[in-house]
Amino acid sequence: MKHLILSLLLTVSLSAYCDTYEYPYLLVETSDGNETKLAVESLQLSFDSGSLTATNAEGTVSFVLTNLKRMYFTNSSTAIENIQLLNEEEVEVFSVTGQSLGRYANISKASAVLASGIYMMKTSIGTIKVNVK
Repeated sequence: MKHLILSLLLTVSLSAYCDTYEYPYLLVETSDGNETKLAVESLQLSFDSGSLTATNAEGTVSFVLTNLKRMYFTNSSTAIENIQLLNEEEVEVFSVTGQSLGRYANISKASAVLASGIYMMKTSIGTIKVNVK
């Protein structure tokens, strides 16, 4: 009964919070660094056996509660809000260990010559994590 009441309160408070501040997405970040964005429209959250289950029009996703790092609302559908601006900027590329791998005219040119992997790319606008496939 406690779980049901807690789930109802959380769902109502999340819905009210989203409507009031107009944040259409809930971002869930896990301790391994993965991020999942969920549209809050018709979002339902439930807790059962150490898991958080989120269901909306896009489908259902489950998270192990002990692996959750943080959750927050955002008004951006992507983690990078101005990808076009970042792609026009000169970029310095670093490995995940922090070793500088060089400078490139833009992210696209850097991605074209790098081996598959995860890199940090620094521009005058900011630093982003990029997964080159």
